[in-house]
Amino acid sequence: MAAHYLELAQGDFTTVGSGAVLYHAPETAAGGTTAIQFSKSVVVRENVIFYSIPLSQVTAGTYKWLRLSLSYQNYDIPYKANLLPGNHIGTGTIASFLGYKTYVPKYRIKDKDYVPSANVGGPNANHLQGYWGFETYIPGYPTNNGYWMTDGQSTGTTTVVNPNPSSPIPAGSCLVTAQFANATGASNQVLTITGAETQDIIVTVSLSTNKSFEFVDPNADGYYQPENLNEWPVDMGIRGMIPKVQY
Repeated sequence: MAAHYLELAQGDFTTVGSGAVLYHAPETAAGGTTAIQFSKSVVVRENVIFYSIPLSQVTAGTYKWLRLSLSYQNYDIPYKANLLPGNHIGTGTIASFLGYKTYVPKYRIKDKDYVPSANVGGPNANHLQGYWGFETYIPGYPTNNGYWMTDGQSTGTTTVVNPNPSSPIPAGSCLVTAQFANATGASNQVLTITGAETQDIIVTVSLSTNKSFEFVDPNADGYYQPENLNEWPVDMGIRGMIPKVQY
């Protein structure tokens, strides 16, 4: 995953941007207007540190909410491909761009680098929220050393979790909101920064898709068929987030 924005919010009525903003990913206007610069984004796997900051640089206070604006996800899904060899059923990898707008001239889906196709504006255009790429390896497939890849632009709504109705999320963003929890995730608590800490505070952010991958499925067979132009992803959002605090 990758994130575009990280903020601590003091209370329910803390508007977006008025909390303690810890991180803001690099942006560029190379695609015509300001967009997330994916080549400079920090992409991490599970159980890897995404970001750290000296506590002396964080405004002292008590914080109830974490806001994390996701910009990128990469995960495996099952699929079926009738037009590929042997009515193939296998596992492929989806790279999905959740940020408001992303400049991504090239990216790696799993094993191969991919350049956005002309169908979605090509490599030199900004891509709106919902741009995605798909890759799978099929033993014996006669082209590209067995790899089959495609991409597209979702026009559906991306799910954004926000349990705080008093602070609405900007349209077109993937700014996920969650209340801080203790180290076990069993109960809600606040994150307190005094400014006099002598040891680290670790926040472990657990993200969940709830095993969800939504796509248009006109034949209702339950399988995503990437070679079928009538099937495409429609929602690649996050279904839940728990930020666990460990002092």
